[in-house]
Amino acid sequence: MLDKLEKLGRDHGIPVDRIRTVSAINSYLSYKFMGDEELGGVYILGEVSNMYCSSARHVFFDLKDEQAKIACVIFDCPQDQQDLLQNGREILVHGRIDFYERDGKASVKPDAVYPVGEGLLWQKLRKLIAKLREEGLFRPEHKKELPRLPDTIGIVTSQGGDALRDMVTAIHGRHPTVDIYIYHAAVQGEGAVMQLIQGIQFFDEDFPVDVVLIGRGGGSLEDLMAFNDESLARAIYNAGTPIIAGIGHMEDETVAGLVADHRAITPTAAGKQAVADQGELLVQLEGLQRQLGTSHERFLRLKRQEADLERSGRLMVIYRVVLVVLIIMVLVLIA
Repeated sequence: MLDKLEKLGRDHGIPVDRIRTVSAINSYLSYKFMGDEELGGVYILGEVSNMYCSSARHVFFDLKDEQAKIACVIFDCPQDQQDLLQNGREILVHGRIDFYERDGKASVKPDAVYPVGEGLLWQKLRKLIAKLREEGLFRPEHKKELPRLPDTIGIVTSQGGDALRDMVTAIHGRHPTVDIYIYHAAVQGEGAVMQLIQGIQFFDEDFPVDVVLIGRGGGSLEDLMAFNDESLARAIYNAGTPIIAGIGHMEDETVAGLVADHRAITPTAAGKQAVADQGELLVQLEGLQRQLGTSHERFLRLKRQEADLERSGRLMVIYRVVLVVLIIMVLVLIA
């Protein structure tokens, strides 16, 4: 390594003692972090984002404000602290800041967590949900029924995302002959809301389909904010086509999911909701065919019984006529 550094110094006219490797720089930064008393026990105010708890109770999350964020990790996190670490919640943490040499990243190791209140995004979301609920956009009577056997399905999502693959796989796994059409729309970031709205309007007005699916995979509250937009909620509500929302994971609640005609806990579940299972339909059809066959046999049996009764009735009439004639003849002979 020293030979390489000396060669670089000669080739580029750089003093060898000024050249550092990545490992050396990260080791130096780690040393500086460890030696800084200010970073050894600091209080940090911020909003929880991207919270994840492993099976070993290790909790990973970002602490953020309007301009920046920093990663945090609490190993073997106590339950009372886990309860405070909800996405969108504002908290105050105390801990040390470490520098991880291998990845070259700083992170906070909190040893105490204090509740402060709800974060700005979470407050904004709660206000919007309350407003739309008051207007009646979530009421069950406004939800449109899904067609039992749709011929066409439109999907509005990112063309390169896993959610699209999951929805298509779920739909064709249950009903391979359904036609699926895709409208590419960004699912987060600038322009995402408008593209999602345009996708819904396209399948509702310009290229009508039987059902529309909108969705994306999981993410932080910030990642899902496009689906918490008021204008998108109203576009879903005003659409004449039934809409299924499959956004994030089971625990992710969005405004789009609340206002949609049907909400699925994942994109895969949304695909399954959109169509009936062809195998199940075939089983039901076979059952109906058996019932029809049984009913037909019962009908034929009843018709035979009816014919037998009709013949018996005719015979009874003949017997009665003969009996009357005989009686008359006997009366004539007696007279």
